[in-house]
Amino acid sequence: MLAVGCGGDAVAPISPSVTAPSPPISSTPTVTVSGQVTSPVGTPIAAARVVVYPLRLWGPWYGPWGRGSDADDAGRYRITNAPQDPDAIFVRAWKDGYVQQCAKIVALSTDTNADLTLTRKEDVVIAALPRSAATRQISGTVYTLRDNVRAPVAGAWVGWEPVLDTVIADTITDSQGRYRLCGLPIDRVNGLFAERTGNYSPVYKETAAGGDATVDFELP
Repeated sequence: MLAVGCGGDAVAPISPSVTAPSPPISSTPTVTVSGQVTSPVGTPIAAARVVVYPLRLWGPWYGPWGRGSDADDAGRYRITNAPQDPDAIFVRAWKDGYVQQCAKIVALSTDTNADLTLTRKEDVVIAALPRSAATRQISGTVYTLRDNVRAPVAGAWVGWEPVLDTVIADTITDSQGRYRLCGLPIDRVNGLFAERTGNYSPVYKETAAGGDATVDFELP
């Protein structure tokens, strides 16, 4: 292939560009995941991004990033190309200024409805979050040590990241450094984290299988 010269200049040979391979096309059947994104009091949240993520990094998914769709003005979304999968799948919504305090875990054996709740950061709560027999809540305090005394860290970002760079549930600590997450599985939970907002130096913790648990974080 020849490069086109300008103003009569000589042309120089160049190598053909290499086209990156396209992601493999899976033959796995797909299902539809749909629902509504609302506030804790049921107000629709428009323009939230909703994505379904696999728990693992292999299988019918191409990479860990899942499939997604944006919520409409009524907060409703519809993802039509999620690979059929009987294992645990996470459904995550996010929008600037909001957090999803409760993880949403579903199985994609067939078309599935998954309603999601986003909470404004200034409205997060540490009580009265929804409960179910199949999930648990994890709460605690984020603090720093000053003269060997715990000082609460307000406004810290706390969440659950079961897969690298894939946050499934998150919240912000209150003025006393307290937080609460819900909808987490009752088996061992890895990837709990806390960090000062905008600091990008998270502290990670894990907790054993069981019921509700308390996990405190000490930040530098």
